[in-house]
Amino acid sequence: MSSRTVKLILISLGTALLCFIGLALDGSAAQVDPAAPTPAGSLRVIVTDAQQHSLRGALCSLLRENESRTIVATASTDDHGVAVFVSIRPGSYVLRVASKGFETITKGDVVVKDGAAADIKVVLSVAQVTESVTVESLSETATNVEAGASTATGNLQRQAMQRLPLATARIDEALPLIPGVVRSSTGEISMKGASEQQNALLVNGLNAADPASGNFRLNLPVDSVEAVQVFQHPYTAEYGQFTGGVTRIETRRGGDHWHWEFNDFFPDIRFKGGHIVGIAEDTPRLNFNGPLIKNRLFLSQSLSYVIAKTPVRGLTFPGNETKTESQSHFSQIDLVFGSGSADDSVFAHLRREGDCLALN
Repeated sequence: MSSRTVKLILISLGTALLCFIGLALDGSAAQVDPAAPTPAGSLRVIVTDAQQHSLRGALCSLLRENESRTIVATASTDDHGVAVFVSIRPGSYVLRVASKGFETITKGDVVVKDGAAADIKVVLSVAQVTESVTVESLSETATNVEAGASTATGNLQRQAMQRLPLATARIDEALPLIPGVVRSSTGEISMKGASEQQNALLVNGLNAADPASGNFRLNLPVDSVEAVQVFQHPYTAEYGQFTGGVTRIETRRGGDHWHWEFNDFFPDIRFKGGHIVGIAEDTPRLNFNGPLIKNRLFLSQSLSYVIAKTPVRGLTFPGNETKTESQSHFSQIDLVFGSGSADDSVFAHLRREGDCLALN
């Protein structure tokens, strides 16, 4: 190989090496230095009211223009009503300004430029004074009896009355549990200080008091009653015929399916000298109801029996007991017409006997 050929090879290799070094240097120069500062701008918001008074504590929010729910930055105004946003990426934003007692204002097309400071002045107007009143009907969770134009003092539902510790499961025993209703020494019901004759008893909207004496003689078993309301103020003129209070009773109608209940069937045993001698007290109750004709005719039947033997001290057994015995039968038949109206018929029979009642 001649010396000239060797020189040409060396010159070619040198040229290629210089080109490679030049390309490497150009590539490194094209890379972005990660430590280089990111382009950013600033925004100053001046908030005043209609009288040009500075508003302190106004909340200013910057949102992305195409994403109204994405908040980029927030700032609150100082004593001079100025809020400053710093290090904001250049772009177009939406500005929202809110302050207590003033209308919230939203301003679009807020442009932030690289390395530039922008000022925006916002004037807030006083918010309008609004007031809303919500009127709701009385809840029927306590009773399904319609309250009408008057508010009841007390409400008793059948499920609640069945759990009450009553001597006998009758409505007249449950009424004294309502504030303002007491039982007098003669056994009569007194409401708001008025005697039983001065009160009214309504069963399904009809006056059920004794027409001769005005007393409450219709003692319905609790299983036959759906709900009870007691009105004790003298302004329920829609009822009338009372000066003390009104007891309004809605009886239980038959359901869409047959249902029966048998309650309090365990008797209290009477013991004498360590031996069982009959029954001291028992109050069994039976109720069944359901459709006689589907969606047309319904039946609700309640039966109750009460026997109570109370010993009188100082007398010898078996002539030392007062005995009371009562039976009640209640039937209700509901007929539903095609027009949506209904007719109900109620039949009630009450019987009570006593023996040796004046021993004490």
